[in-house]
Amino acid sequence: MHSYKNTVEGIKSIQKELGHDKVNALATVTSKALNKPHELIDEYIQIGFESIFLRPLSPLGFAYKN
Repeated sequence: MHSYKNTVEGIKSIQKELGHDKVNALATVTSKALNKPHELIDEYIQIGFESIFLRPLSPLGFAYKN
């Protein structure tokens, strides 16, 4: 959780400096996260994002093999 905490702190710092509307994030969602869609969206809201962009995974490199 240490890297997660650092990531969230970094996002919030950049949002404070640039403004919430200037910062976005692209989620990488595992099959485990697909079972908890409300928690994923709630986390985006808690961090201060007002939208979430979803797209299909591009099967490139290592992702293609798995």
